[in-house]
Amino acid sequence: MTTLTRDPLLTALRFIVYFIMGVLAFAATMVLIGAPFVLIFQGDLLAELADKGVTGHGWPFIGALFSMLIGISVLLCIAIYFFYLLLKITDTVRDGDPFTPENATRLSRMGWTAIAGHVWGMIISIPAVYVASVAADAGENAKFNADFGGSGLILILVLFVLARVFRHGTAMRDDLEGTV
Repeated sequence: MTTLTRDPLLTALRFIVYFIMGVLAFAATMVLIGAPFVLIFQGDLLAELADKGVTGHGWPFIGALFSMLIGISVLLCIAIYFFYLLLKITDTVRDGDPFTPENATRLSRMGWTAIAGHVWGMIISIPAVYVASVAADAGENAKFNADFGGSGLILILVLFVLARVFRHGTAMRDDLEGTV
């Protein structure tokens, strides 16, 4: 019996994770490809801002926009790594043995990756706020949300607790196998 007929939910999850990783990789690649164009066409960008009456920003604006794009690309790569770890955990579930020390380590890494993503997001918000303020000065509708979010904190806590549960469960199973 194939995995598809044994556990269609697991198969759907794997498909969704692969799809999300593909979208994130595509987005990271496009942002990374687009970032140098900010430097190449900086004169045109600054001229367009000047046409809208926004002057005096120059290199700080170009540098902030470029660093924001690079930072977004890095954030997307962090998200890809998070989903890669999730995919590796689903592989062990599919194989029938999810309570392994490797999965405990993966869950812990997912927690640290979530922390890194939140911290990196706060770092990216520094140039993003500046870019959004310049865009607002140019009459653009620039909305920016830089809250930490309680759901992210809960995710991080759950991942670390699950990592401990997996470590404890693995140790208990090893002890049980040693006594049999």
